Amino acid sequence: MQFAVPYLAADEAGHVTSLSETTITIPSISLTNGTGNVVTGLSLNTTNGAFTETKANIGTLSLIDYSVAETSAALMANDTLNTALGKLEKRLTVIESDYLKAAALNPYITKTAVADTYLTKIDA
Repeated sequence: MQFAVPYLAADEAGHVTSLSETTITIPSISLTNGTGNVVTGLSLNTTNGAFTETKANIGTLSLIDYSVAETSAALMANDTLNTALGKLEKRLTVIESDYLKAAALNPYITKTAVADTYLTKIDA
C-alpha cells in the first residue's frame, strides 16, 4: 500500500521554507507456512514485511532442560511439557519402588493392583 503525506521544511525560526509531498510504502504482509503441527519459529523480513513460520512434528522434537521432578506433585494445567513428563516419571518411579518393597517384604504376594499410586495385595 502506498500513500502520499505532506513534507514541510522549516528554517531555524520555524518558518515553512518548502512544502512537498513524499510517498510512504507499507509492505503487504504475507506468511509462509512451514510443515508440521508445532510452530518452532517465526521470523520477519523487514524489507518486504513477509513472515516465515517454521514448524516440526511433535514426535521429532527434543526435550531440553528435562529433569525428573523432586516430588510426585499433581499435574497442573500450566505445567510445561518438561515439567509434566518429569512429574509423571517421578510417580512411576515411586510406584515401581513401592512394588519392589512390597514384593521384598512378602514373597507370597503373587499379584498386586495399583490404585492411586498405592499397592494393594490381591489374594490368589
